[in-house]
Formats: sequence, structure tokens, C-alpha cells
Amino acid sequence: MLYVRKLFTQDLRDGKQIAFPKEASYSFFSFDYINGEEDRNVRFTFRACFDQFQQYDGREINTRLYAAGSESRMDGQVKAFIRDELNAQVNDLIIFKTKGTKNIDFEFMFVPKSNKLYYPLLLKLTNSENHSVFSFEEQLKDKLDVNAPLQQIFYGAPGTGKSHKIKDDVDVKEADKKNLVFRTTFHPDSDYSTFVGAYKPTMKPVADKYKAVAGKDEEITYEFIPQAFLQAYIAAWNNPEEKVFLVIEEINRGNCAQIFGDLFQLLDRDDRGFSEYPIKADRDLAKYLKGKDDQGIDVLINKDGIKDEKLQLPKNLFIWATMNTSDQSLFPIDSAFKRRWDWVYTPIAQGKDENGNPMKWQIEGQGENSWWTFIQGINEVIDVTTHSEDKKLGFFFCKAQDGVIKKETFVNKVVFYLWNDVFKVYGFKSEIFDKKGKDDKTEKITFKSFYKDDGSVNEETVSVFVKNVMAKAPKVEANTDAPNESEEISEESETEA
Repeated sequence: MLYVRKLFTQDLRDGKQIAFPKEASYSFFSFDYINGEEDRNVRFTFRACFDQFQQYDGREINTRLYAAGSESRMDGQVKAFIRDELNAQVNDLIIFKTKGTKNIDFEFMFVPKSNKLYYPLLLKLTNSENHSVFSFEEQLKDKLDVNAPLQQIFYGAPGTGKSHKIKDDVDVKEADKKNLVFRTTFHPDSDYSTFVGAYKPTMKPVADKYKAVAGKDEEITYEFIPQAFLQAYIAAWNNPEEKVFLVIEEINRGNCAQIFGDLFQLLDRDDRGFSEYPIKADRDLAKYLKGKDDQGIDVLINKDGIKDEKLQLPKNLFIWATMNTSDQSLFPIDSAFKRRWDWVYTPIAQGKDENGNPMKWQIEGQGENSWWTFIQGINEVIDVTTHSEDKKLGFFFCKAQDGVIKKETFVNKVVFYLWNDVFKVYGFKSEIFDKKGKDDKTEKITFKSFYKDDGSVNEETVSVFVKNVMAKAPKVEANTDAPNESEEISEESETEA
């Protein structure tokens, strides 16, 4: 958004402040008179334009805005600068620009009437009162829906389809076709350099032709290698009309405070979708963003992404992540980090195929739809035993082949998880672990009983255990008033369970 105005006599007179009329005070500086805002600390940064006043480019002036009736007024530092150093005269133009930091950070430019090329053009932007507020971003806002959550975490039990939910999102699919989706997975060894980027050794052709003649045609050099965050950051700034996605899988399996570092501050977005608090880029990062690639093309075409050596998330960069609730104890996420994200719970439900029909997967040898019935039964037992959602299983906890979960997969993945990550802590008192032994006595199913002496899966033990668990699944009552639809009703009820 820009505010263009002509300088008046009182703007340059000693003892007078520069005053902004009602329109600029409300729509550009967003001065809140309704709630009694009386003053505000602000910063103005001068930007040289049209090859004039280059020696002052980047000059920062910290000052204050004051309420004055329906107007606002500014301390004299800016006036002193334009009058005494830029030699401003009455009728010269001054242009203010917002920087997306919630009305505390602005840029300003100065166009004297002596500039015969640009002054007449810019003067036409002002209205009859010799000032005007307008925005170049309105067209882009219409093209880009910024109402979608910019930062959200999909959480739930393992196997509930969190990653699939992101992958299946319409906007993500569209961005993926344009190579504008960047994925990474956090783990205990993840850090800032593996998330953002760092200098790394790489092999490059020898620049010195004499060394190459001697038989050495490559040498080790160090280059800044961008990682997922920086790749997404650059793509977003260079493609302002496209949605760009940074997808973080298993966000809580890494130390978020260590991985994000000072990027944490960028997660606060203003009402336009930009970072509310830009951060200073370190020297290596700034050098890379201001440099060129191997083809001699600017790495960051849109220089707003490194303006004033600072980083700022653009409004078209979406950061979406997944989190297994069963792993939340690996690296606890603090409340300050949590509040900067929208949270989307992914419930446990029966999987559906591409046509929306329920998937009736079976555990090998246990009958059609035995997998979903098992899921409902074991989650009922886990709920009673742990009083928590953390350890429950989602429908996609393991994959089926042609609708069948092999017994080896079932034991090695599902049974192993239940024995080692769930009931090892809470105990094996439930009836699902009971089986009839010798002399018809009840004994407990052990993990090793799922295998025979030769290492193959013991189908008998699998069958007993699965049936025990399925017996715990909530019973679905058929609707006798509509016998022809009972099967459909039963499936819908199971999906909702």
C-alpha cells in the first residue's frame, strides 16, 4: 500500500509537525482513534529512487506518530531530513510505503518537482486534495486465497492418514504439478542447517585449465546448499501469484526450537499473511539470497525477500505439518510454538477408496473387513487401559496388498507395536491376551507365541488374538425398519465409530 502526498508550506516550517489527514491516518497508518490510541513508535526507512539521493539510501529514522483530532502528526526527524538534507521544497512529493509489519515499519521516497520525467506522472496519482492512498496488491489478493491456514499441524493417532490428507488437498495437488511443494521430515538429528541450509563441500570442475591438463579435472569447493525451508522460501518470493507449500512430516520428532532457531519469529503473520516481525539474515544466508545460481540468474528474483538484509515470510508460503500423538513425548512442543499454528485433528475412521467406498481390508485368513473390526476392538481396549488417544491405531497403520494384510506384516508391525509401545507399559491384564492352554486352563499369549520354532508365523495364535480383539469391537445394531438398507447402515455406523 502506498500513500502519495504533496508537501505544503506548514510541512517544512520551523516548529510545525508533518500532519496526515483523516484518510491517510485511518486507511494507511491505521491509527486507532476509536480505542484511544494516542501515539505509536514507528520507523521510516528512506529509499532512493530514479537515480537520485543514492547516498541516503537505507537511512533509518525512528520517530513517533501522535493523535491530533481525526488526524495524526509525526515528530520532526523526518521533516528535518527531507528539508535540510534532501532540500525539499513546497509541492515536492513524498511517498510512503507499508512494509507489512503491522503499522510500525514504513519506507518513504522523495520525488522533487525538478524531476521532469517522473514528477508529473506521480502527481497524477494524487486527488484534488493533493494526496492519495492506494494499493497495488488488490489484484493479487483476488487471485490468491489467503484465508486458507498458512500454518497448520495435522495431528492424530498413527495411521489415520494425516500425510495423505495433505497430499490429497486440492491446492497441494495443484502446487505439486508446478514443483512448488517442498517436503522434509524431522528427526532427532535435524537442526537449523539441515532445515535451512549451510555451506557444504562439493565437487566442481577445475577452473584452472593447467590443473585440468595435469589430469585433475575436479576439485573440492564449498558452496551454500539450500534445504527445504530455503527452497520453499525462494520459490514463494519468486512466484508471488502461486501457492507454495512447505510440508514437514513428523514435526515433533525433532527439536523444533533448535531446528527453527530465529525463524520461529517469522511464524507470526500479520493480517495480510506476511511475517509480522522480520529477522536479520545471517551473513552466509544473505549472501546466498543476493547472489546468482550456476546459470547466472538471480537466486531471489523478488528482492523483497531479502530487503534490508532481512527475512520475511510471504503470504503465499504455506507451512503444513503432521504429528503422531503417540510420539508427542519425543520432543515436547512448547505453548509459544503451538499457538502459532492451527491444529487439525485427524480422527480414526475406516479408509475409503478413490470412489468413496469403505475399504474392507482383511487380516490374512480372518475374513472380510476383519482389519477394521480389529482396529475398533483394539482401540476400545487401548482406551480402557490407557485412558488416552495417544496409542491408538489408525486404519492405515499398515498397508494391505490387494486388500489383504499379510500375517507376517500383521505380527511384525501391529503385534510388535502393541507389545512394545502400548501394553508393555500398562500391562497385559485384558482378556484379549487370554487363550486356552493344556488341560483347558487359561494362559497368557506371549509375543514369542506368535512364532513357531522355525521362525514362521504361528497362525493359530494370530487367529486367537484377532478373534479376542474383534470381540471387543462396539456392536452395531441393524435397523429392522429398513432391511434392504441394513448393510449400508452398518457400514456407515462403522465408519463413524
